[in-house]
Amino acid sequence: MKKILLTLQLNKLKRWFLFILLFPFFLSCASSSTSKSISKPDILAKTEVSKVKEKRSDPIQMSYKYSIYASLSLLDGDVISAKKWLFYALQKDPDSEYLNRKMAIVLESMKDYEGALVYIKKCIKIDPSNLRYKVMLADLYGMTHRYELAIKEYREVLKKRPNDKRIRLLLSDLLVREYKFQEALKELNYIIKQDPSVLIPYYYRGRVYIELGKYKKAEYDLLRVLEEDPSLEPALMDLCTLYQMTGRYEDAISTCRRLLSFYPNNTSAREKLLFLYIKTGQKKKADEEIKRLRKYTTPGQPEREIIALIYIQRGKIKEAIKELKEIINKKPDKCKCRYYLGIAYEKIGDLENAIKHLNMVSPGCRFYSSAKIHIAHMLKQKNQIDKAISTIKDALKYGGNKKDLYIMLAILLEIKKDYNSALNAIQEGLTYYPKDADLLFEKGVILDKIGRKRECLKIMRQVLKIDPNNADALNYIGYTYAEQGIKLDEAMDLIKKALSIKPTSGYIVDSMGWVYYQKGLYKKAIHYLEKAVHLIPDDATIMEHLGDAYEKQGLYKKALDAYQKALSLDPENEHKKRLLNKIEKIKKLTKK
Repeated sequence: MKKILLTLQLNKLKRWFLFILLFPFFLSCASSSTSKSISKPDILAKTEVSKVKEKRSDPIQMSYKYSIYASLSLLDGDVISAKKWLFYALQKDPDSEYLNRKMAIVLESMKDYEGALVYIKKCIKIDPSNLRYKVMLADLYGMTHRYELAIKEYREVLKKRPNDKRIRLLLSDLLVREYKFQEALKELNYIIKQDPSVLIPYYYRGRVYIELGKYKKAEYDLLRVLEEDPSLEPALMDLCTLYQMTGRYEDAISTCRRLLSFYPNNTSAREKLLFLYIKTGQKKKADEEIKRLRKYTTPGQPEREIIALIYIQRGKIKEAIKELKEIINKKPDKCKCRYYLGIAYEKIGDLENAIKHLNMVSPGCRFYSSAKIHIAHMLKQKNQIDKAISTIKDALKYGGNKKDLYIMLAILLEIKKDYNSALNAIQEGLTYYPKDADLLFEKGVILDKIGRKRECLKIMRQVLKIDPNNADALNYIGYTYAEQGIKLDEAMDLIKKALSIKPTSGYIVDSMGWVYYQKGLYKKAIHYLEKAVHLIPDDATIMEHLGDAYEKQGLYKKALDAYQKALSLDPENEHKKRLLNKIEKIKKLTKK
């Protein structure tokens, strides 16, 4: 209560002091009855009445008067009235540097950054040499996400004030936002060299090193900051993330615990700790952390989304849907929750609700591309290929991760056997991501389908230059050689390497079986092909391969069963005639 009274007294003193300063002005504007004091409400009430008199008054004097009203409004915390009075003041004196600056500050406080920009630009026009205005202009450009313009203005200021640490830090932050990490490092190193005792640039440099993948340097900078301030929340959070990214899960867990010992209400840290417990298989500790997270949150809070994600992971889809719906009811624009709600509905086969929620993920959300790809998958399941293609094409009009969208578009076009359009889609994707292994791999697949095997193999070799352990590219080359019956030893080596990377891939196991088949080692072929069928029981090609191996070993009944199964799996098989001939041949052999 004492605090409240003290605040009120201070506000009264401020008003009284302002009144004393402006007393001569009030005298000049007062009526003939000078004995009567005029309060702020009296003045405002008489504004309309005095409009006629104002027309004959000095505009500068009236501007000054309105600026006083604005100042009084600001003392009361009434920015809307302050804006109105400043507007009137500027009508009387539009070239006032003071009034334009004041209006810019008021509009910025109201988060009307575009309006603030107009007035601060006027200030610069009035006084181009004033660096304060250049800084305000740069700040406003940053707030309106015009980072390049903000960077330019900050650099201009630094030419005159090279030792301004605040400006360099703001500049480095914007450079990071623009993915100009090396330039950001240069600015941060300048500050550190200038004054090694300042901790903030070490923290920012640590974050930049994380972005660059220089984890040891990042760890050094973050630990240095934490030596000076062991409880610095952002540094602890980033160090925990660093350890998580580099697979140092126990270090990540201990760092998260340390953070929570200082800030028990940090739900983001609790989410991270919960994820780490699940990642390391510590189920009991994960369950305990869920209880703690429930204690610090209530249903519908965004922080509960991690609980929903764990429910999805554990197959408790109804519980996940309940949690996510409660969050979305309170925060409809929470795009991550909207995305996972769609995924949850997809998992239980409710495609209508899944598509509905995934369609509500906005283009600005980082889950946007994934949402559209899931929608396309579901439309593909419903055999609505044209609608799926249209969905992906619409999604490509927006930013974000376009790579997966181009791949999905190519796959859908391949289903329609429109290989030229599929190839064009991949080629367009490669203009954005010229050295992307996934896009190049898909290009190789399409080239193979249109009979350009030599070009296909060349592309797959290119993939391996970028990613030597790309199991799919290794397998593709190996299987292509096996299919043609050439370079079988090299094919064996390539497929062995692929299998060491993906030991449970049915397609790679099938390739190994097919190499042995081509080498005439049918028993070994059967061993691998039976394993492949076990891994992928509904693939017609693998089933046919197994039938071929059985036939070579004289296991005609098994061969017949395999061929008939292959035909039933894909009745519209383009090689249907070949399969029917094999079935007829086996039937004749079994009659003998």
